[in-house]
Amino acid sequence: MDLIAELNDLHVPKTVVRRLCAVGTALGSLSDDEREALNAALLNDKIHHTSLAQVLTNSGMKVSAVGVSRHRRRGESNGCRCPR
Repeated sequence: MDLIAELNDLHVPKTVVRRLCAVGTALGSLSDDEREALNAALLNDKIHHTSLAQVLTNSGMKVSAVGVSRHRRRGESNGCRCPR
């Protein structure tokens, strides 16, 4: 490809498929009531991320404490890319 073609190609928007983080994946696998309870727990800053990760892990989900912490910061520069 020549230089002009490559530069012109930069103007074409690319479709980016963003995968959900482990917490986002877990949320998608839960029932409505469970999802609501998990979202409430995620919003409660008095619940430590390690405790929340342990409960999710005990329920068979592969979620780390770092993943919970990052998901809570979604939308920020150091958070996950799940939609807010």
